[in-house]
Amino acid sequence: MKLRTKLAFIFILIGFLPLLLGGIFTFYFFGGYLRQITYDNLREISGLAALQVESFIEQSLLTAELLKENEILTSGEEYDEEVIQKELDNIAGHYRVFFKDIAVLDKDKNIIGSTGRTSYGELSSNPWFMRAKATKTLMISDIYEPSDGEEPIMAIFVPNLDDEGEIISFIVLQIDMTSLYRELGFRVGNEGKPVLVNSQGHIIFHPEREKIFTKISENYPLEENLGRGGGVFDAVIDGKEVVYGFRLVVTDKFHMGWQLVVMQPKEEVFGFLRMMETNYALLSIVFLLPIILLSFLISRRTMGPLRNLSLVSKKVARGNLKARAEVFSKDEFGEVAENFNKMIEDLEQAKKGMEEERDILEIKVNARTKELNELNEQLEGKVQKRTEEMKKKLDELEKMSKLMVGRELKMIELKKALKKAKEEIEGLKEGNNNSDSGTE
Repeated sequence: MKLRTKLAFIFILIGFLPLLLGGIFTFYFFGGYLRQITYDNLREISGLAALQVESFIEQSLLTAELLKENEILTSGEEYDEEVIQKELDNIAGHYRVFFKDIAVLDKDKNIIGSTGRTSYGELSSNPWFMRAKATKTLMISDIYEPSDGEEPIMAIFVPNLDDEGEIISFIVLQIDMTSLYRELGFRVGNEGKPVLVNSQGHIIFHPEREKIFTKISENYPLEENLGRGGGVFDAVIDGKEVVYGFRLVVTDKFHMGWQLVVMQPKEEVFGFLRMMETNYALLSIVFLLPIILLSFLISRRTMGPLRNLSLVSKKVARGNLKARAEVFSKDEFGEVAENFNKMIEDLEQAKKGMEEERDILEIKVNARTKELNELNEQLEGKVQKRTEEMKKKLDELEKMSKLMVGRELKMIELKKALKKAKEEIEGLKEGNNNSDSGTE
């Protein structure tokens, strides 16, 4: 990677890094703040909604307690149906909005009087009625769907006891859920909504009517939340990531086991943050483009003098000492260019000096070579003359040597001849001596 490109990337990084770090820190802290605000809101909303449900239940129970004190309704068989019905009609004028029906039943579950003449179905299969009958105490039911398919209801069963503690009649109140459902019909954002779940995990309130009495998602931690009492958590419900806040619905007299859950999709909760991140990314790109352009311009402006120096240095390296760097400015780059040119001039002067010294040295070398050649020729003449003299002497020596050798050979032959002559003489002498001795 060339230095120009490196400088451009460095300038881009220097220009973009504060923007990037600022965005990261901003969204980190803002995201945490938004998350905390969302959790706090869901916690508060679920708490307020649970208080509305508790208030609704407590008001219903309070009314049931007041009706239990009514002597006409709790007298059993002392009054006929007409008197009880008249009293119920009078009461209905005060509680018509709150109760769908107020009825008095005898101990055999026959209706003595009713404000709405609503069918109660088979009470023997109603678990809350049978519990009230068994315990002889007031009992409130879950929200349930009546057998005739009408709107969901919640009932309070109040057993009336005689002096001996035996059940003589029942007051049954069917609570109109319209007011409660209306209060729970709010939305959190566009998709956030409250859901009321009973202890078995069945939805007993949902803004969408068709989902009432269905089972809540298996991903919802029903049992765990019963032990928690309340809080805010992340979960995946029906394949969708949600944030939910919940609180148990608890009254002074009854622990219903209900959970008021307010769910909101994460996509919606953090949609604003995602939109801000997208806008920030686009804004960063808008800012990044001029930063990139400016970085390359600055790097080009910065590298121009260096590039010029590089080209001139290559020419100088090839031996062109006439090349000069262009001075673009009066800054440090200009000083470097001027110093570089001064250095080339010094090199050029040094080269000229070296060439002059080379020429002088060449002249001296030639003169000395000539002297050496002449001396060499003289020496060669002397050597040749001396060689010829030595050759003559060698010839003479050779002749003398041959002559001496010939003489010596002749001496040897003479010595041999003399020796032979002596031997012959000695032989003759011996022969003479022998002949003389024989003569005698």
